[in-house]
Amino acid sequence: MIANLGAELLSWQAVFDTNFVPIAVTAGLLLALVAAMFSRIAGVVVFVFTVAGAAAYGARDAIIALAGG
Repeated sequence: MIANLGAELLSWQAVFDTNFVPIAVTAGLLLALVAAMFSRIAGVVVFVFTVAGAAAYGARDAIIALAGG
């Protein structure tokens, strides 16, 4: 039962990696563009958080390993 649940979770993780991450990054960058129309600082802040979030998500395995997990 637990092994099946783990396999199901990993299969959904693959779907999430393939489909959601590029959409989320694109949406974040578009949000940065819209924010920049109102305030340059707001656009920079949204852009930095979008890029940092994408980088952290890409390095999640290394981060988990560093945390001892």
